[in-house]
Amino acid sequence: MIGTSHVTAVARLIRVCTVTCAAVMVVAWVSVQAFASHYNQAPSTQTVVARPVTNTALSEAIVEQTSRGLTCREEPALTDTILFQALEQTEVQVLTFEEAIAASSAHAGWIRRYCF
Repeated sequence: MIGTSHVTAVARLIRVCTVTCAAVMVVAWVSVQAFASHYNQAPSTQTVVARPVTNTALSEAIVEQTSRGLTCREEPALTDTILFQALEQTEVQVLTFEEAIAASSAHAGWIRRYCF
């Protein structure tokens, strides 16, 4: 027969395991919730209000691309027609996507419009 001391020891062991398991689960749940609340937030972005085109070279390039049936916008888009303006120049060039990205990455100017 099993003595009462063995039953008491097993009961204590079960109690300790249960409390430990509950504590670990609470800590894990709080950790997951903290992680989710930190990384589940929507990224913050800055909105820039588009101003009317005051650069005559840019407006002429936009009119030229529009006359070819293209639509130009400021938001990035995958397209083969990009209006690019070199630094310290008023001239606007029509470049391919790869050329515009390379020139922009080299800090040679900036992409003014995406036409598609």
